[in-house]
Amino acid sequence: MPDKGLAIALGGLEKGVTPLQMASAYTAFDNNGEKVSPYFIKAIFTSSGKRLGTAHPKKKKVFSAQTAWYMTRMLESVVSNGTAKAGAADTSLAGKTGSTAYTKNSLRDAWFVGYTPKAVGAVWIGYDQTSKSQYLTGSSSDAVRLFKSIIDKTPSEAHLTFKKPAQVIDLDDPIKLEPIKNLKAKGTFGKFIFPAVKLTWTPAKDKRVVYRIYEVNNGKTTLKGEVAGKGQFEVNYINPMSSASYYVVPYNSQTKKQGIKSQAVKVSWLSGL
Repeated sequence: MPDKGLAIALGGLEKGVTPLQMASAYTAFDNNGEKVSPYFIKAIFTSSGKRLGTAHPKKKKVFSAQTAWYMTRMLESVVSNGTAKAGAADTSLAGKTGSTAYTKNSLRDAWFVGYTPKAVGAVWIGYDQTSKSQYLTGSSSDAVRLFKSIIDKTPSEAHLTFKKPAQVIDLDDPIKLEPIKNLKAKGTFGKFIFPAVKLTWTPAKDKRVVYRIYEVNNGKTTLKGEVAGKGQFEVNYINPMSSASYYVVPYNSQTKKQGIKSQAVKVSWLSGL
């Protein structure tokens, strides 16, 4: 497929890339946005120890240190909670898996490209020529386990931690929406002693979660309000003879998306007092 097409966002390339090219690209995440060209000879010495030459790898600024740190934080979550959580490594690790399907139950390629605070690497598993008689039956998790096993057997990689550069800001931890539990409704007196409905539920531990309260009355749904980090809300000025029902929907202010709405509850206002 053409390189300059929409498929490039999913890794669709006409000729593909090598593990060396991928590892080289990921150096920018590990070096404050500065990509380092790979080299194989660090220095040359004579038999007497005299240095004859030293490698001077080319460096190119491709994006900001802020972007690099954002990517590190996101790719750390891929390792801790995402597709790269297989296996174990006793060090901080960020990275991304990848795979190319051959058939419904087999693969052409399995990838993992990752980095620690001191090293960048890429693992590719596959055949030079994929065919009906030779193809992959595992997943990209195999590449993850291989990468982690190599890192874990490298003494200089133990117990490392990514450190935020002084000039960048950190990402907030992601907000995770949970289902609404124990929603209850009770008739009460609200503002100016007018009839009201008090809704209560079990709030999430994350106080940043916003809860949106909806009323359904005669087939019409109305947003009555929202509250952040709390497990209660009061709907004021209600008609005590109404047969309205209420439900709550969690909202993520980071992603601007709502979660799963709760079961609807009704209240007989007079019997609920």
